[in-house]
Amino acid sequence: MKYLIILLTSLFLVSNASARTYEPKSIKDTCEFYEKEISVSVDFIMMMDEIQKMEHKKEEPNYDKLNKYAEQELNIEKVLMNQTKIYHYLDCREELGR
Repeated sequence: MKYLIILLTSLFLVSNASARTYEPKSIKDTCEFYEKEISVSVDFIMMMDEIQKMEHKKEEPNYDKLNKYAEQELNIEKVLMNQTKIYHYLDCREELGR
Protein backbone atom coordinates (compact mmCIF):
# COMPACT_ATOMS: atom_id res chain seq x y z
CA MET A 1 0.00 0.00 0.00
CA LYS A 2 2.86 2.32 0.88
CA TYR A 3 4.47 1.74 -2.54
CA LEU A 4 1.18 2.34 -4.32
CA ILE A 5 0.78 5.73 -2.64
CA ILE A 6 4.35 6.69 -3.53
CA LEU A 7 3.81 5.59 -7.13
CA LEU A 8 0.54 7.50 -7.50
CA THR A 9 2.02 10.62 -5.91
CA SER A 10 5.03 10.56 -8.21
CA LEU A 11 2.79 10.05 -11.28
CA PHE A 12 0.66 12.99 -10.20
CA LEU A 13 3.68 15.25 -9.76
CA VAL A 14 5.20 14.22 -13.09
CA SER A 15 1.94 14.73 -14.97
CA ASN A 16 1.51 18.19 -13.46
CA ALA A 17 5.08 19.15 -14.29
CA SER A 18 4.76 18.06 -17.91
CA ALA A 19 1.33 19.62 -18.51
CA ARG A 20 1.13 22.59 -20.82
CA THR A 21 0.76 25.58 -18.59
CA TYR A 22 0.03 29.15 -19.48
CA GLU A 23 -0.21 31.81 -16.83
CA PRO A 24 -1.09 35.17 -18.32
CA LYS A 25 0.22 38.21 -16.53
CA SER A 26 -2.09 40.66 -18.26
CA ILE A 27 -4.85 40.94 -20.85
CA LYS A 28 -2.20 41.89 -23.41
CA ASP A 29 -0.33 38.62 -22.78
CA THR A 30 -3.56 36.67 -23.18
CA CYS A 31 -4.35 38.51 -26.41
CA GLU A 32 -0.88 37.76 -27.80
CA PHE A 33 -1.28 34.09 -26.84
CA TYR A 34 -4.62 33.79 -28.65
CA GLU A 35 -3.31 35.68 -31.66
CA LYS A 36 -0.50 33.13 -32.01
CA GLU A 37 -2.91 30.22 -31.51
CA ILE A 38 -5.27 31.61 -34.16
CA SER A 39 -2.45 32.03 -36.68
CA VAL A 40 -1.29 28.45 -36.09
CA SER A 41 -4.84 27.16 -36.59
CA VAL A 42 -5.27 29.13 -39.82
CA ASP A 43 -1.91 27.86 -41.12
CA PHE A 44 -2.93 24.29 -40.30
CA ILE A 45 -6.24 24.66 -42.15
CA MET A 46 -4.45 26.08 -45.20
CA MET A 47 -1.98 23.18 -45.12
CA MET A 48 -4.84 20.65 -44.93
CA ASP A 49 -6.48 22.33 -47.95
CA GLU A 50 -3.28 21.99 -49.96
CA ILE A 51 -2.92 18.33 -48.99
CA GLN A 52 -6.51 17.63 -50.06
CA LYS A 53 -5.95 19.39 -53.40
CA MET A 54 -2.83 17.30 -54.02
CA GLU A 55 -4.73 14.11 -53.14
CA HIS A 56 -7.56 15.03 -55.54
CA LYS A 57 -5.07 15.54 -58.38
CA LYS A 58 -3.86 11.95 -58.15
CA GLU A 59 -5.21 9.45 -60.66
CA GLU A 60 -6.68 7.32 -57.89
CA PRO A 61 -7.32 9.48 -54.83
CA ASN A 62 -7.49 7.74 -51.49
CA TYR A 63 -10.95 8.71 -50.23
CA ASP A 64 -10.30 7.32 -46.74
CA LYS A 65 -7.43 9.79 -46.35
CA LEU A 66 -9.57 12.59 -47.74
CA ASN A 67 -12.30 11.86 -45.20
CA LYS A 68 -9.77 11.85 -42.35
CA TYR A 69 -8.34 15.15 -43.57
CA ALA A 70 -11.82 16.64 -43.75
CA GLU A 71 -12.59 15.49 -40.19
CA GLN A 72 -9.33 16.97 -38.90
CA GLU A 73 -10.03 20.22 -40.69
CA LEU A 74 -13.51 20.43 -39.15
CA ASN A 75 -12.08 19.85 -35.68
CA ILE A 76 -9.49 22.58 -36.18
CA GLU A 77 -12.17 24.93 -37.51
CA LYS A 78 -14.18 24.38 -34.30
CA VAL A 79 -11.10 25.17 -32.23
CA LEU A 80 -10.45 28.23 -34.38
CA MET A 81 -14.01 29.47 -33.86
CA ASN A 82 -13.64 29.17 -30.09
CA GLN A 83 -10.29 30.97 -30.17
CA THR A 84 -11.66 33.82 -32.28
CA LYS A 85 -14.67 34.19 -29.97
CA ILE A 86 -12.35 34.59 -26.99
CA TYR A 87 -10.10 36.97 -28.93
CA HIS A 88 -13.14 39.06 -29.89
CA TYR A 89 -14.64 38.92 -26.38
CA LEU A 90 -11.41 40.23 -24.85
CA ASP A 91 -11.46 43.04 -27.43
CA CYS A 92 -7.84 42.26 -28.27
CA ARG A 93 -7.63 44.53 -31.30
CA GLU A 94 -7.82 47.57 -29.02
CA GLU A 95 -5.65 45.94 -26.36
CA LEU A 96 -2.84 45.31 -28.85
CA GLY A 97 -3.25 48.75 -30.38
CA ARG A 98 -4.51 47.72 -33.81
